[in-house]
Amino acid sequence: MLLRLSHTTTYVYSAPVSLSPHLLYLRPRGSAALHLRSYELHTEPAARLQEVRDPLDNDTTCAHFHAPLTTVTFAMRAEVKTHDTNPFDFTLKDYAIP
Repeated sequence: MLLRLSHTTTYVYSAPVSLSPHLLYLRPRGSAALHLRSYELHTEPAARLQEVRDPLDNDTTCAHFHAPLTTVTFAMRAEVKTHDTNPFDFTLKDYAIP
């Protein structure tokens, strides 16, 4: 199964703010059953992006912003191929059901 994913988050501030480096956990994690075919991450305003791996072996992007801002947007697009026949074949814990 081929899946196309997209996610956009925008933060709007009432006054200019200076941001510390942001760790973004937006990259799909590959496995034996999931192959990451493509991945793009964009920020507005532009940031210096640094790819890092965290202690739990997650691929993470650290975004460094250079000037104060009033709006910041993170936009991700990815394409993954999964070998699962039913990606919804899992059980939810009771506390996860509203």
